[in-house]
Amino acid sequence: MATTPNKGKRTIRGYDLYSLLKEDIVTLRLAPGTVFQELEIAERYGSSRTPAREAIKQLIADGFVTTSGRRYVVKAMTLAEVRELYEYREGLEIMAIRLMIERATDEEIDELERHMHVFRQQFVTVGPGARGNVKTFHLEIARLSKNGKILAELEIAHEKIAMLMRILRVESMSAIDEHERIFSAIKRRQPEIAEAELRYHLHPVADWYEKYCAGLSADELPSATVITLRQPA
Repeated sequence: MATTPNKGKRTIRGYDLYSLLKEDIVTLRLAPGTVFQELEIAERYGSSRTPAREAIKQLIADGFVTTSGRRYVVKAMTLAEVRELYEYREGLEIMAIRLMIERATDEEIDELERHMHVFRQQFVTVGPGARGNVKTFHLEIARLSKNGKILAELEIAHEKIAMLMRILRVESMSAIDEHERIFSAIKRRQPEIAEAELRYHLHPVADWYEKYCAGLSADELPSATVITLRQPA
């Protein structure tokens, strides 16, 4: 999503600015460690200071931004936070799988299977540009659990996960194969096997992040990163 300055108009609302700013954070246009002030955000996105304040407040509540004195910083996840996020995600997705197996109709499961076949073809022809469909697979399972609370919580979690995957630059056909093994167990309505496949699918990520952090110098670690906010080109 483009976020070019729009200084001539001051009609953007807090939620709209929140969505724009979060999109820039998740896609790393504002990378972890980016330092900014309220006025800079208002000027960057063409809003008044009140919507900027509201957006920043919500991003702090959602764990995307933290404070540093009078300034704000795009939050970088520590290894402990990544592990917690994936433990939380695993618990939610296991419950979603169980509920989907109980509640989804055969027609709904068949529709998800068709979607997966299309995504495999997209990944082969488009490559990493088809990334959004990876998240969609997991959220479709949550949707088919027919539990709105689980879906809402996973939507928030997957925004942070999408940011993490971009940091790690993880793109693999093996992930699609793992999705298909999870789905195969769901289609057979075998929750224990589906859960085991899900755990196998999720567990490497924290180890990847640990190796990523280990490859950085002390000044480059997430907790120490400081980058000055720049206007978008």
